Amino acid sequence: TIKSRALDTSGNQQDPPAEVTVTVQDATRPTSTITSPTEGATVLIGTPVAITGTASDPGGGLVVRVEVSVDGGATFSAAAGTNAWSFNWTPSAPGQAPIKSRAVDKTGNQQDPPAEITVTVISPPQVASVTPAPGATNVSIGVAPTATFSKPLDPASINASTVLLRDAANNPVPSTLSYRASDFTVTLTPQQLLKLGQTYRVTLKGGPAAPNITDGAGTPLPSDYAWSFTTKPLLPVTIWAPTAKPANPISNDTDAVELGLKFRSDSDGLITGVRFYKGGAANGGEHM
Repeated sequence: TIKSRALDTSGNQQDPPAEVTVTVQDATRPTSTITSPTEGATVLIGTPVAITGTASDPGGGLVVRVEVSVDGGATFSAAAGTNAWSFNWTPSAPGQAPIKSRAVDKTGNQQDPPAEITVTVISPPQVASVTPAPGATNVSIGVAPTATFSKPLDPASINASTVLLRDAANNPVPSTLSYRASDFTVTLTPQQLLKLGQTYRVTLKGGPAAPNITDGAGTPLPSDYAWSFTTKPLLPVTIWAPTAKPANPISNDTDAVELGLKFRSDSDGLITGVRFYKGGAANGGEHM
């Protein structure tokens, strides 16, 4: 409000004063800054990134909104907060990514140009395929599980701390590891045959903290990758039927005879027992 009053030589004073009211416009644009990530930082595709910053209005007004763009300024979305603000972003494509922020004050003044940084979005290694397939059953006890990755790995990151094979009781299974650089495949070969009818779990360690599997640039597998499989069950198999009998069940042979049998299995298995024919009830039973 602006007022004026006149005085004459006799001391008479204008009353009431003349008065007008004007509105003082805030013509100063507010500002914002991006504090995280920093210029030139590297972020992972598919991994959430917290973009944070601050904002103020040098003209004495109030910041009422901060907007963020992650597509070069084509579109802006509102951030959470004003003087201290944050915005969650999940990169979806690799390459250079400009991040911009702009503040808006209560009179509608908008920051121009926006604050801007550029980060690099990279692709972390991913598990492309595994064998046996997750949840597979009737798996051979001689299996050597494999995992094929999307890109070359750092061979030094493939070790007993990052590639694990455990049985159903969570006991480690002693194994030998190898890495085939030609197709980015890790093979885990158990040092002994696995047990029949058992469930096993393979875990590939990932995440930001060591121990973890990394690519050649040190970028880790985003998180642990695990899958399970079950070996084929223990099924009773015999060479002869239980009813099989020799043509001459009992013979009064007084000489000792050593008997033997050779056989070859077409598939993996375990010998759980050997039975021989005793000659029937006269010798205490048919089989032993």
